[in-house]
Amino acid sequence: MKAIVTKDHLQKVCEKYQREKGYFSRRDPVAAFKRPGAAAIVWKQRFTKAPGEFVAEMLLIEKDGAFFVDHVMVF
Repeated sequence: MKAIVTKDHLQKVCEKYQREKGYFSRRDPVAAFKRPGAAAIVWKQRFTKAPGEFVAEMLLIEKDGAFFVDHVMVF
């Protein structure tokens, strides 16, 4: 994953999001789905520029007693 998402690429993606949607603002929890070794968290996400509500989702995975973010998506 680090080979795909370089620091430069991440910077460009963040700048594009900020131009189009602004910054993250209000978040409202929707649900948490748990299973052995993982949890998915879903929330409503708002931005400072883009109107309306967006769906955000994060998958946490457990490995050797620690939790890691597998991915986060906003759509």
